[in-house]
Amino acid sequence: MTLASLSPGTAADHGVRTTLADRSRAIVQIAHELDAEGVAALERLLDEHYAAGRRFLRIGVAGVRELSSSLVALLERTHYRMLARRGTSIVTGAGPEIMRRLTDLGLDDVLLVVETRADERVQGRC
Repeated sequence: MTLASLSPGTAADHGVRTTLADRSRAIVQIAHELDAEGVAALERLLDEHYAAGRRFLRIGVAGVRELSSSLVALLERTHYRMLARRGTSIVTGAGPEIMRRLTDLGLDDVLLVVETRADERVQGRC
């Protein structure tokens, strides 16, 4: 059983939504902490983008203060999945707690992560 099979309902029901998508890329926002059902909803949404052939994903985590182990595992799987497709997955809006957790797990040099302040500056220019 995968996480995606845990819960019915839309991703928006769990605080996860796509804010922009075109043929090759998508921006997904996480509004708040995710429980197991929320991570499953995110996994389904990311699977939809992958099935649509998108190669570039931005996953906004500004609404998240702590990363669950299941969310970390999903972000890592998504990263490698996009790399295999010759694309990228970028985690944006990471606060200090998230950066510490990724560093503790040794993933700060694996995942592509944009910290909160840098992400806010980029959004301000667009």
